[in-house]
Amino acid sequence: MIRVLGPVDATIGFNSIPIGGPKQRMVLSLIAAGAGRVVTRDALVLNLYGESSRDASHRVVHTYVSNLRRVLGDSISSAHNGYFFRAGPYLLDSLEFDRLVRESVERGPQDPGAAFDGLSRALGLFRGDPYSGFEDVEALRPEIVRLVEHRVHAQVERARAGIACGQASGVIAELRSLRVEHPYREDIVEFLMTALRSVGMAAEAIHEYSRLRRVLATDIGVEPTPHLQAFAAEISL
Repeated sequence: MIRVLGPVDATIGFNSIPIGGPKQRMVLSLIAAGAGRVVTRDALVLNLYGESSRDASHRVVHTYVSNLRRVLGDSISSAHNGYFFRAGPYLLDSLEFDRLVRESVERGPQDPGAAFDGLSRALGLFRGDPYSGFEDVEALRPEIVRLVEHRVHAQVERARAGIACGQASGVIAELRSLRVEHPYREDIVEFLMTALRSVGMAAEAIHEYSRLRRVLATDIGVEPTPHLQAFAAEISL
């Protein structure tokens, strides 16, 4: 499996596969981020060498890809003007993450326990920041941003499932951490309030609501939504 949810590497089973130095790993990252579409040789040259598009740069990129294909097999295919990554969920950890999240969220209403377990497996695929070490590569930024946002979505959905299947106490710490990272997101605070109330900490739930209200008023100049205001009033009764 090629792993991009952390430092970029590749494994077979529990064994690492050597995929070369930083530039060769960057080539793999760019091709993996473009899974399902052709990544042109010109785009690879531009990201590796700036504006240079000399024939020598193209030859170096071709060498990098040839080296990768020797260790990764036919998951990387040549196209008329670049390379195509033939990756499914079991070959690329970011696609496996997407699959697990999608299937778990779909199962959530009927089987929150299974959804919680599936989302935990999905989040367990992260070993750090996506494409760690290549955060400054402009062509990777959209995929990095997508994966970061999708990770937060998965964390929120796991909290929802955890509350629904009686594991509220186990999601409180993560929700508090998420609330610090995303101080304006009402859905995170709502699930945190729900989890706190379900374990008998209604006063703390109202404290979290009051904190959010202060932050929204001070930083943005708005009130919480009527839905959240009504939820807080219900807890206060």
